[in-house]
Amino acid sequence: ALIAHPRYASGNISTHTIAEEYPEGFHPADLPLADPAVIIAAAATMTRRYRDRAARIDGQMRGHGRTVPNDWVALMDGKQYPVHVVPAEGGCDVTLDGKRFEVRSDWEFGQHLFQGAINGETIYIQTERCDQVFRLWHAGTQSDLVFLTPRAAELMRHMPEKVPEDTSRHLLSPMPGLLVSLAVKEGDEVKAGEELAVLEAMKMENSLRAERNGVVAAVHFEPGASLEVGDTIMEFE
Repeated sequence: ALIAHPRYASGNISTHTIAEEYPEGFHPADLPLADPAVIIAAAATMTRRYRDRAARIDGQMRGHGRTVPNDWVALMDGKQYPVHVVPAEGGCDVTLDGKRFEVRSDWEFGQHLFQGAINGETIYIQTERCDQVFRLWHAGTQSDLVFLTPRAAELMRHMPEKVPEDTSRHLLSPMPGLLVSLAVKEGDEVKAGEELAVLEAMKMENSLRAERNGVVAAVHFEPGASLEVGDTIMEFE
């Protein structure tokens, strides 16, 4: 991603380049894709192979076998992309926005590297599959894709958007461990950077500090308690 950056290409770089271009830190998911269609075509091919394999499961009732449709909708970055995926020798032919992509690859189930060609151009994509989600890395970018039937995609438009819980006023346990000590109690004023608690995990003590100024509203655990990831140790006003 850095090598493809215009500033790098122009030679205008220094030891401060990364900090200046990515002040909030570098996150692959934040980089724009040069051509999202290429990533979608590759993911559609892998998805089609999974679906075709699942459709061949033994024990299906005669006359009620699973038929894999050719039309799907790819969900990526909050957008929906209708795709038409047809198996072909050595891969799939994928149509997206009226453009055809001939995807050819000997990629097999479980492989974390998709190596092949799309319209004759060699491509390498790092892949990870978690349930129905494909996470792909290409040219420094990260993309998460899910493929739905057109009907499921239509219904999904009516689903309310899940709002992330606001945990800015909570001190959460970052890992499983033993709460060794508390440095504050309910009603105490704390300053940013001040130690709040000590958590022991894997025989190492970790100091948990305040991220901002505030007042402790409630403490939910006592020293000696066993904590899980995400447990709320204390809350702030």
